[in-house]
Amino acid sequence: MNNLLESYVSKQCIIGNLNINSLPSKFIVMQEWFGLFDILSIQEAKIDCTFPDSQFSIQGYSLYRRDRKKGGGGFLLYIRNSIPSYQIKIKCVEVEAILVVIEVSQQHSSLLSAYKPTSVKNEIFNKV
Repeated sequence: MNNLLESYVSKQCIIGNLNINSLPSKFIVMQEWFGLFDILSIQEAKIDCTFPDSQFSIQGYSLYRRDRKKGGGGFLLYIRNSIPSYQIKIKCVEVEAILVVIEVSQQHSSLLSAYKPTSVKNEIFNKV
C-alpha cells in the first residue's frame, strides 16, 4: 500500500453496505471483503435466532443483528473492534433497523441501518 493510501485509511472510517440476499450461502465468500471495511452493514441476511452469532462472527469485529425470520429480511452490522460502539434498541416493529453509536477520531456519531417495507407509511418510518 502506498503512503498516501495508508494515511487515508488510517484517518478514515470506511463504511460498506451490502444486500446479500441470504447470508448463510454467501458467508464464506463475503469474509474476504472484511479487510476493506471498518463498518459493514448487511441487509437481507435471511437468518433468525436458530443461527447463533458464532456462526457469523468475524475476528476483530463486533456483530450486531436484527433478525426478522428465516428466509426473509434481517440485518447484520459489523463494526471493527477498534471503533468503540454500542447499540441503541429501537422499539418500532414496523421497520427493520439497527441503531448504533460509534466513536471515530474522538467524534461520536449515530449510524442507522434501516429497511422500510413498502407497506409501512413514511410517517412511521420518519418516527424511528
